[in-house]
Amino acid sequence: MIYTMDPGMLAVFQDIYVTRRMVNDPLNVSVLFESPNDWLQDIVGRLYQKDWVELKNKNRYFAPSALGREKLVVAANRYYDFLKMFDGYHSVHYASGTFAFASYLDMDDATYNAYIHNPAAGWQDFRIAVAERKQLNPLEIVFMSFLNAGKFENHPHGWQFAVASGEMWDEVVNVCNNSIHGDQMGDPENGLSWEDDIDSVIRAGSELFIELMQRQAREDAERAQAKAAAAAREKIYEEVVTTETVSYETVRYVTRVEPVYYAPSYYYSYTVDPFYLSPIWYDPYW
Repeated sequence: MIYTMDPGMLAVFQDIYVTRRMVNDPLNVSVLFESPNDWLQDIVGRLYQKDWVELKNKNRYFAPSALGREKLVVAANRYYDFLKMFDGYHSVHYASGTFAFASYLDMDDATYNAYIHNPAAGWQDFRIAVAERKQLNPLEIVFMSFLNAGKFENHPHGWQFAVASGEMWDEVVNVCNNSIHGDQMGDPENGLSWEDDIDSVIRAGSELFIELMQRQAREDAERAQAKAAAAAREKIYEEVVTTETVSYETVRYVTRVEPVYYAPSYYYSYTVDPFYLSPIWYDPYW
């Protein structure tokens, strides 16, 4: 299958990204659209038509609305589920069934990044195949992976240019089309369908991700206990006084959208049924 980015889906992704920046940074955009926000004029205009943003400060700034934040909550919940149960399929050794993500907690970020980008390791990206099997939109999965990797923020011409121009979105499409697809898997001559093949990868991944969540929870609890014990022994008391100048661009009109955390048991259904999706994936945000 060949994937393309239609204008409607592109607008959805642009709207979510810009709303995310406006709510969480926070960012209020002047109606004059000074550089670099001049790249956002069409997107913010569309958000205003949808009531995701509203005019504030005597109609001089566009700021996120309650509806915009509500839509972002839905998108954010899907994003955090993606991080827990989908992103780990980014580097899998097909022949051995090894997941690079199994080593994630044992490496620092730089070491892990080198590990997954080592051509000799033979890693392949199975996120598109998993999305196809679960009947999700692979373009949305790659968009989320770009959010996680900071692709827009790290663009040399700034995130405003990145989200408004076609360059980054062409890259999203290219990732979809150059990754492993479900129908490329399996071994029909030996009776292994691509569906059974990808299902085994999905189950193995789901079990691994839950194991890592459980380990992370244990290690976080141990670190918190050690920190509390050290503070109690040393009787650390600290007072911090800060003075902050707030511009209209950084006035917060709605509260941040924070990550949602669930116990590992919340994700067990992913290990039982390869088709399983958290209910949040059925709640559209556009």
